[in-house]
Amino acid sequence: MLTNQPRLSVIVPIYNVEPYLRECVESILKQAFADFELILVNDKSPDNCGAIIDEYVAKDNRIKAIHNAENIGVGLSRKAGLDIAIGEYVIFIDSDDYIKPNMFALLIDKAAREGLDIAVCGFDDITKKIYNIKPCSRDKLIAEPYEYGYLWNKIVKREVYQKCEFSPYQYGEDAYLSRQAYYYAKTIGVVNEPLYFYRYRSDSLSNSASNRERNATHAGINFKKTVEFLRSKYGKNIDMLEPMLSKTVNAFKGYIEWESTNAGLIDFAELMDFYPESRYDLLKKNKRLYKLLMSYRKWRRRLKYWRW
Repeated sequence: MLTNQPRLSVIVPIYNVEPYLRECVESILKQAFADFELILVNDKSPDNCGAIIDEYVAKDNRIKAIHNAENIGVGLSRKAGLDIAIGEYVIFIDSDDYIKPNMFALLIDKAAREGLDIAVCGFDDITKKIYNIKPCSRDKLIAEPYEYGYLWNKIVKREVYQKCEFSPYQYGEDAYLSRQAYYYAKTIGVVNEPLYFYRYRSDSLSNSASNRERNATHAGINFKKTVEFLRSKYGKNIDMLEPMLSKTVNAFKGYIEWESTNAGLIDFAELMDFYPESRYDLLKKNKRLYKLLMSYRKWRRRLKYWRW
């Protein structure tokens, strides 16, 4: 039964996902744990998503709708949902994905039993592999997010997210936000079970070839914002995040370079110099791997921008 303050606020930013939206919403409404509010944020979607949202609002009093007047992007749409959320915990779910019926119950139970600010679970990317999440230190979570860095496989205390900045730039904004949340959280726990189903779509905003230039630019901006945040919090102690952070940083910079088809779009030298600590990349000591990678054309193109 829904209380005055639900335990959980579920926020779903929505844009151009009409074929997948009902499956996503139904998987949320069928949760064994029912003490949640569902906030559907229509980011001026050009398809029929707005009408589907209003249909669900009329059916279930746990659902709230936001219809953005303009398209503001996934990061700011999440923030719009957070601004009206009242739950103790918050989870962001992508509108083309779906979840197991016991996801909320297991995460909330874990958080309640252990007094957690964040509870993280594993996920299944449907076509490729299952990612089971193992407990690790907060510094490792911050330095090497990868599967820990997504927003949709964790519940987070609302007060933690309220301390964070939501980036308006649409690629890499999830890693930037999750690093902030991990830093501000006092206690973090793991449910080592895949409870979330991630759907890879080549036509999504994140993966569409037509958005590669924009994605590369936005990834570069969020890379800088991430490093600026970590420097402001760790100062001279930022090296405690090594070598994991350099491994992530270099992969990030490699992605930026590879996604950009216009060499003048991004000042690679500036990016390389922005985090000079990344000269300690793990590959520095692995000459055999370096030689192997250099035998592949695309890796030659990447590696020449990596600091050694």
